Amino acid sequence: MSFSFNHGPNGFRPKRENWIPSIRTMQLSDNVLCFHDGRTRVGEPIFAVTDENWVQIDMDLGTAAYALFEGDQALIMDTMLVPEQASYMRARLESIGVKKFIVVNTHIDPDHIGGNAAFADSEIISLQGSYEILARLKKEGQFWGEPTIDPFVLPNTHIDKDEILEFGSYKLKLLKVEAHQKGGSLCVYIPEYKAAIVGDVVEDSVNFIIHPQDILTGINETKRLLDFDIEHVLPMHGDPEKMSRVMYNKDFILAAINYQQALYDRVKDPAYLD
Repeated sequence: MSFSFNHGPNGFRPKRENWIPSIRTMQLSDNVLCFHDGRTRVGEPIFAVTDENWVQIDMDLGTAAYALFEGDQALIMDTMLVPEQASYMRARLESIGVKKFIVVNTHIDPDHIGGNAAFADSEIISLQGSYEILARLKKEGQFWGEPTIDPFVLPNTHIDKDEILEFGSYKLKLLKVEAHQKGGSLCVYIPEYKAAIVGDVVEDSVNFIIHPQDILTGINETKRLLDFDIEHVLPMHGDPEKMSRVMYNKDFILAAINYQQALYDRVKDPAYLD
């Protein structure tokens, strides 16, 4: 048998039922795993007839989720794009003895909640604002276009302020940050590792400015992260090589703040949108 790489102008496109996640599992510490998919095969379409779908955009960008595990339980930070990816994460963790899961959805974007169905039997935590938007979208049947998230499982625990989450021997801080998306973003600070899981509040290569009218609020809210003793920043979108070596630090947060401030400061410059 030989492989043929002449799949036409759009590359090879597997059928959904034959698609296998190309997830890279990175062990960042004794108790933290990062799951990363995409970015390594930019432009290789999946799922849809055209490349103009949200899964393709995020697979080109590359997307990640994290797991903090101890004993027979794991805390999952985001569930990636689709249930296939989340099911892979679950199976990987079950293979090392995990039986109980708690999930945190950092915000409403589909590449962070698309795999919730794989953890439908678990507690899924989100901000109250995020839940309200997702519940409305589910009721209206209006998500983000193709491919449809089906089944889509809503978060079932909702918080509306900073809270402490005790998980095994860890005492985590769930931080409500009004940045990046409507409904806010839920960042997770792990004091034991001096690490912050930041959702899309901080991204590499640049921050997506989804709601420019709220950019000053986002900048000021992101600055809150600087108050914490952070040595490691764990983004959902970044260079997988840097992520695997835990190379992002507090300077990464400062870079995101400075980038957004520069955008705001120059908004009245001639030919700004060019």
